[in-house]
Amino acid sequence: MDTYTYRSSHYVPMPLLDLLHYVGSAKDAVSIFLEGSQRETLECHLSAPYPLESGIEASLMDMLIGEFVSRTITSHQDTLDWITWTYLYRRIP
Repeated sequence: MDTYTYRSSHYVPMPLLDLLHYVGSAKDAVSIFLEGSQRETLECHLSAPYPLESGIEASLMDMLIGEFVSRTITSHQDTLDWITWTYLYRRIP
């Protein structure tokens, strides 16, 4: 999963998120040529779900303040409704 850089004239590893973006935005079939060990790693990353909100606990207050400022949330009930619509609430047992 390397890409060639012309400035330094050598191959550098392509970030996984960039590769996932390229594969996801392709309109036709995508061919990626890899070595055996890299193929297994890429298949694992492509088939496994990517965590969407892995850092929501750390930034929950910032997101709520943003909703208050934009007047999307105006009451306690709106706050509870907003929290129940997040993936965090869905994952709480």
